[in-house]
Amino acid sequence: MWSPQVFLLLQCLSLPNLLYAAPNPTQRDQIGTVIPLAVVVPPSGNWEGNDGLWSTFSIQIGSPAQKVNALVSTASNQQLVVSAGACSTGSSTTCKTAPASTFDPKSSSTWIRNNGTAQVLATDLNSTEVLYGTDTIALSGISSLSSPNQLLGITPNNLSFNSLGLNPSSSNFSSSGFSLSYESYISSLKSQNKIPSLSYGYAAGAHYRQALGSLTLGGYDASLVSSNNLTVSFNNQTSVLSLTVHSISISSSSGKRSLSTDPFSASVHSTTPFLSLPLPVCQRFEDAFGITYDDESELYLLNDTLHSQLLSRAANITFTLTDPSSQALVNITLPYQAFDLLAEPPFVKIRSRHFPLKRAKSNSDVVLGRAFLQEAYLITDYERSAFSISQRRWANTTQDIRTIIPPSAPIVGNTTVPEIKAAEETLKHEHSHMAAIIAAVVGGVVLLTVVFGCFIIIHQRKRRLWLQQTRNLNEPITSSPPPPPKPFLQAPSTAVSMHNTTCELESVFTPSTIKPPPFVQSDITPPMPISPRLVHIPSRQQIIHELPAGESISELIGSPVYESPMIRRQREQWEFEQERQRIRILQEDRRNRLRDSP
Repeated sequence: MWSPQVFLLLQCLSLPNLLYAAPNPTQRDQIGTVIPLAVVVPPSGNWEGNDGLWSTFSIQIGSPAQKVNALVSTASNQQLVVSAGACSTGSSTTCKTAPASTFDPKSSSTWIRNNGTAQVLATDLNSTEVLYGTDTIALSGISSLSSPNQLLGITPNNLSFNSLGLNPSSSNFSSSGFSLSYESYISSLKSQNKIPSLSYGYAAGAHYRQALGSLTLGGYDASLVSSNNLTVSFNNQTSVLSLTVHSISISSSSGKRSLSTDPFSASVHSTTPFLSLPLPVCQRFEDAFGITYDDESELYLLNDTLHSQLLSRAANITFTLTDPSSQALVNITLPYQAFDLLAEPPFVKIRSRHFPLKRAKSNSDVVLGRAFLQEAYLITDYERSAFSISQRRWANTTQDIRTIIPPSAPIVGNTTVPEIKAAEETLKHEHSHMAAIIAAVVGGVVLLTVVFGCFIIIHQRKRRLWLQQTRNLNEPITSSPPPPPKPFLQAPSTAVSMHNTTCELESVFTPSTIKPPPFVQSDITPPMPISPRLVHIPSRQQIIHELPAGESISELIGSPVYESPMIRRQREQWEFEQERQRIRILQEDRRNRLRDSP
């Protein structure tokens, strides 16, 4: 939260937009709408499918939410799921391998059937019947990407697997002069400002590398991209990602050879796992790999012996891609393991290895499918009608998520896919510049707060000192005598015993002649009289009695020597007068300074 001081300071500096930024802002468009960041969709972590093992993504459908795993479809604009009713017959491979990947519309309170039906493309490149309705759809683990009343297709056909469509075009239904149009899921997220643009970055993942798929909505992961100069434009009406296959070659321990004669056009989409190629190209694949086409399943099936031989050859297949309007060439290399897939019923009668190659029935059926995208990274921008494809990088690097900002953003203008990185760098520079401004403003506020606080503290201290000095000047000078001295310690008055006979000398002084100093007579008690025998000096006329001879002489007991009370009192009185004189001088000096000050 902004503090009140920072809030006011930012307002004064004309930076109000910083105060109301959305949770994940990157840029504001011309009308001030916050553009969100790209969203990374986490994979489910499962490898599923009946035509191979593929990395899936989880979606939540209905209320309460039912979690299903789906494969990404770059060609479809719909979300297609297998009905839970397909499991009643026990023939659905989806039910056998992934029972949590079916949807039961009867268990959802938000499901609404619209009585629409259609024939859509299934994974085998054939059509399958779909029943339609609407329900709430969200990406699992990202609650913010929830959208109600989304078109949902349900199929009981066991040849299908759940599909997450990324094409932003709408779906239209018409019957008896009545028509309905449904916005696609990705377009609804863009309309709700939950993703920045109608774009994505996608890689299918590779089970043989144990590398999960990657999906980013509204951007791409730059750490997976091998830079190149190929940008391909497409027809925005059909949204078919079409490019030119310049050549195909194979390299192995036995050498290198070409698998294509002339360039041909192909579309890229992940709805199907197959590479559907022209018949002459398929025949060259048959000759190079020794594979045989099975007319019944329309698949290239492999036995274990051939599979072992192909593994030992360690062949690599390189697709060289280009675009008629571009001179750039991009190589996408796939190891043989990318073509080593398992097919299960109902594709085949028994579980078998297959080579994901199909004979295209026409030029429009030529497809580079999901198997191709195991080693490629696809970036698509529908708002600019452009896409790029590159070799996927496998280095263990951290994610580098780049946001593809829409053309409406003033920073981008008419940028195309290769220019997105430059636009992102510009945006990142603006973010750094804005962060520096915010840091400088906050730092300045903190510095001003510290300086102002120090000024207040110093001012208060000086004021307290001045008040104390003023109070001292107004008080009268009074003197008080120093504290009384401690009582005197008495000297012992012990008689000297000589053979049990005490001889007492005569005294010239009497105790009454010893008096305390006059200025302490009322404060202290006079000391005890000093024994005459200790201070008496006999006169010459007095008779002095001589001690008997031969007797031992006993020395009088000594007493401690103390400072004379009179001297001590005089010294203390002198020190007191000196201190009072010093105080008078200081006070007189203060009066003079105060009088002379303006």
